[in-house]
Amino acid sequence: MFFVRTAMLQDALPISVLLAATLRATYTAQYSATTVEDMIATWHLPSMIAKHLSNPNGEYLVADDGAQIGGMAFASVTNKVIFLHQLYVQPDFQRKGIGQMLFAEIENCFMDANILELNVESKNTNAIAFFEAHGLKQPESIANLSSTDSNIFVHKMTKSLKI
Repeated sequence: MFFVRTAMLQDALPISVLLAATLRATYTAQYSATTVEDMIATWHLPSMIAKHLSNPNGEYLVADDGAQIGGMAFASVTNKVIFLHQLYVQPDFQRKGIGQMLFAEIENCFMDANILELNVESKNTNAIAFFEAHGLKQPESIANLSSTDSNIFVHKMTKSLKI
């Protein structure tokens, strides 16, 4: 059974491994291996994770069963807007409620926030469906967030948190 907790510095390497496995499983069919490895090297190195862990306006969470990390989420808040930077679940543990637990905790971490925003890769239809099921809408598309010329497109999704 997994529980959600705040990530610690010693989680940086296991999180990096989780992120690499998840990106490879999710994007290898859509992009070249070089592009996927560039995404991992650009965004998911342990040093980058450690930097995010120290963000005073952020919350970095992991789903942990005591033996391994099955998922992670990282969000930060600015001007009452939560930006969900990452929410990934280890491929073997997807569709078991871990993503839902992490998402619910992120929504509750920033009690004064009015809006939740995120960018999701346009070919990641499973993630888009997950976020739509959790109340996010797609107001616009943004092109090429990659550091390479790979034309990775993302959808911006938003959700109002106040009734």
